[in-house]
Amino acid sequence: MGEMVDAKQKTINKFTSIPGIGYARARVLYEHGFRNIKDLKEASLSELSQVPSISMDVAEGIQEYLLDTTFEGDIALEGPGLEKELAGLEEDVLDSVIEDFIDNLERDLKETGEKEIPAHKIGEKIMEKLHELDAVAYVRFASVYREFKDVNDFVSELKSLLSNEKSS
Repeated sequence: MGEMVDAKQKTINKFTSIPGIGYARARVLYEHGFRNIKDLKEASLSELSQVPSISMDVAEGIQEYLLDTTFEGDIALEGPGLEKELAGLEEDVLDSVIEDFIDNLERDLKETGEKEIPAHKIGEKIMEKLHELDAVAYVRFASVYREFKDVNDFVSELKSLLSNEKSS
């Protein structure tokens, strides 16, 4: 089963090399039966635009991109796809991390059972999740969210972060 998940993830990541296709659209394309670049190349505009979140403009962009890019299997060999694929390797991972972050945040907020969640609770939950994910992102967000008045507030937050990391 793990191999199927890996293959699905690799396909979704390949789809994100196409301009206008982020992680969410790539996942929807996969869920609607497009399993590889060849499937996308062979699809009509009508078939592509029937997929939720794929407008006619996006479908045209997919086809134009695929016509201008030479592939061997699902690997771009030349054309705009190769540069995008190389540049997109980190972006694919980042998209996946962001998607997971948002999904986890949304799940946690729904689990509170509250119909309306005050903005300060959402902000605190974001800070908590960022703290788990990336210390630099946490400090950057905290510096804006907490509206540090001066350097001492900022240093105090950093010391708190560092002491928490040492104790874990």
